[in-house]
Amino acid sequence: MVVITAPSEAFQERAANGMTSRLLCTILHSRLAFGHVVRPDSEQTREIIESVVKTVPSLSKTENWCIVAKQNDTYSEASFIIPLRGLPVQGVNNKVEVIDPEDFDFPILHQQNGIWKILQSPASTIMNTIHAWLPKYSKSRVQQIILELENSVEHQAHAYSLEGTKEPPKLGDHSMVWEQSLIEGHPTHPMHKCRFGVPPMPHIPVEVDMLHPIVNFVAVQREDLRITGAFEKAIEPFRDILIDEHDPTTEVVIPVHSYQVVNITALFPEARILKYEERAEASLNLRTVQIPSLEQYHVKLSCGIILSGGIRTIT
Repeated sequence: MVVITAPSEAFQERAANGMTSRLLCTILHSRLAFGHVVRPDSEQTREIIESVVKTVPSLSKTENWCIVAKQNDTYSEASFIIPLRGLPVQGVNNKVEVIDPEDFDFPILHQQNGIWKILQSPASTIMNTIHAWLPKYSKSRVQQIILELENSVEHQAHAYSLEGTKEPPKLGDHSMVWEQSLIEGHPTHPMHKCRFGVPPMPHIPVEVDMLHPIVNFVAVQREDLRITGAFEKAIEPFRDILIDEHDPTTEVVIPVHSYQVVNITALFPEARILKYEERAEASLNLRTVQIPSLEQYHVKLSCGIILSGGIRTIT
């Protein structure tokens, strides 16, 4: 029996830090807020730094900080302060122009009622702060973004917990094996590990192995399809395997992601889900798969999940 335990606090913290640094980078690059690099001896920010160090003494030797505020050059209205281990690209008055998540150190601090505290619940705290500054954005959309960010943290923490449990890829292994060995997702996108199911698709637990998905097959009447290119020639192996489950003269077989079946049955009731299925190998985008019976191709499947901020259907 295999017992799957919840990721430890260390994995959760590491995953949350990765999301937080990516999110704040995105906010600064999008000019939803402004960042300035300051030193502890800066006259304008000395009191802020002293207050922060009093809260977190371990940051006393930090030489560079990034202060994040609603307006440019308004240190008194700062909401976040980031200890830096790398220096971002700076413009006039040390304004942050380009910053990398790897420039961040931790913990990040957040100002609440004039008191600097270690940032807690980063997704909701940061997004609700930005929403307070920019109320034109709908509350429901902000809450959806928070859910996607938290989902990304959940899945990334689980990925960290599996680190070192698998054999590393070898030089002769397929490129898909190498790609699947990556632990993190996009290096700068805050939702880089998001696996958010869009209804009617159910919630996707972290334990679900999305890198080795089941591929189902549906039979659809030819008259209901518009086929371009050499699609039918490419899927001939499936047509032969499924000859007993469909009529090739009137129907066309289409491979579908197992998590997309619920959407297909809801939207296309005339489509028949066949019994045959295959286990595939998926790339990090989850919907590009290699199917054993069609190994000369990488097949891109629709899947109604939000990954890196977008629903992965037909694009």
